[in-house]
Amino acid sequence: MTAGRRHAVLLADEQTMWREAAVWACEASGRFQVTGQCADGPAVLRLAERLRPDVVVLDHALPGLDPLEITRRLLEAAHRPRVVLVSMVRDRQAVLDALHCGASGYLLKSDSLRCLLDALTAVLGGSIYLSPQIDPASVFSPPKPSQRRRRYDQLGLRERQVFHMVVAGLRTKDIAQRLELSPKTVSTYRVKMMAKLGIPDLAGLIRYAIRNRLLPP
Repeated sequence: MTAGRRHAVLLADEQTMWREAAVWACEASGRFQVTGQCADGPAVLRLAERLRPDVVVLDHALPGLDPLEITRRLLEAAHRPRVVLVSMVRDRQAVLDALHCGASGYLLKSDSLRCLLDALTAVLGGSIYLSPQIDPASVFSPPKPSQRRRRYDQLGLRERQVFHMVVAGLRTKDIAQRLELSPKTVSTYRVKMMAKLGIPDLAGLIRYAIRNRLLPP
């Protein structure tokens, strides 16, 4: 996250009280500025296009449009913000569905405002953030040996390219230069790739590459 710059946040939640608390936390941190608020799905897309926020914090129960569909559309737009979903559901499949759609973070409504700030910081840094109430091991459970390679085979071309470059030790900006993409786009591919593989960190990616003989000779 760039030092000295306040990152723009769009809050989309039906509960006015929750939005007001989130605004207070963001502004008080000195690192984030809430540039827009809304309470329904269609408004999210309109505001995101106009305001071009760095992060969209999205209520999983937002009326008017499915939040997973909103996430997909946000990440298909020219300006691709990070997306943090906030939910009352801690079900493993719900978390995986959110990550597979491209969300970078998954919070629970019962999490503290500190968790919201931690999530914003993490996703802007290119990481996946899960609520402290969700055990990462329960989400990123190792697949059976017969499934491991199959998950790699389901990656798209760009996701495979990013996988191999990340495992080779390249930084996001170096990958972006090689693929002629923006660093933000590379980070999005990285998050989606890690979610599809069910691997939350670089060490896990390297182990996966070794076990499945995906390293270059």
